[in-house]
Amino acid sequence: TSFETKGDGVITKKDVNVTVKSPLSKTYDATTAVKDAGGNPIMGSALNNLLTLTGLTGNDGATYTTTAVYADKNAGTGKTVNYTLNIDGANAGNYNLKYNGADNNGNFSTTNNTITKRNVDVNFDHVSKDYDSKATNTTIAPKVSAADAAVLGQDSAGNVSGTNITNLTGVTSAYGTLSGGTFTPDANAGDKTVRYQGVGTAMGTVFGTNNYDFNVKDGTGRINRAKINAG
Repeated sequence: TSFETKGDGVITKKDVNVTVKSPLSKTYDATTAVKDAGGNPIMGSALNNLLTLTGLTGNDGATYTTTAVYADKNAGTGKTVNYTLNIDGANAGNYNLKYNGADNNGNFSTTNNTITKRNVDVNFDHVSKDYDSKATNTTIAPKVSAADAAVLGQDSAGNVSGTNITNLTGVTSAYGTLSGGTFTPDANAGDKTVRYQGVGTAMGTVFGTNNYDFNVKDGTGRINRAKINAG
């Protein structure tokens, strides 16, 4: 004689606890992308390395994918990064995702991340003019690195041409001498230091001061002797 019995049974989802390994940080780049310590975007499967998952059985072939983006692009501390975690379709129904002990369905955020201000060095090519009894320099063409120009261009494309910064207002410049940290305008012929005034303020107006620190460098120049033709 054989007996066969049947009853109801339930297989409950297995909890998977998600931990973010460490806070994220980057230099301001005008995007919400997450980056590694070298400033390279973290993409694709590398995003999985930001997390630790505890609870996957390891014997059912379950895989997962991760996305992570800053909530906004601006520099600051206590920045929010939003994460989305997905278990592959064949296994998603077998797991219950938790973050900080709470069910989250794979969506959670951290608020201990940082975007630091971008330091932008502003330089100028050598300039020259013939002696005209004035120290004024009218050739004002700020330049930045290609990497900085790429970021600045995202904030205001109309003020960036290649690595040149254009269309700034309120900027003045003069030839002069620099002694003991003191700049003195000097209209006489010879090799000079060239100082540019108002560039940082003008760039802050255009590109914003919250996301950048502009370091405006003195330039070099020469006032050539005036040519006098005897008649």
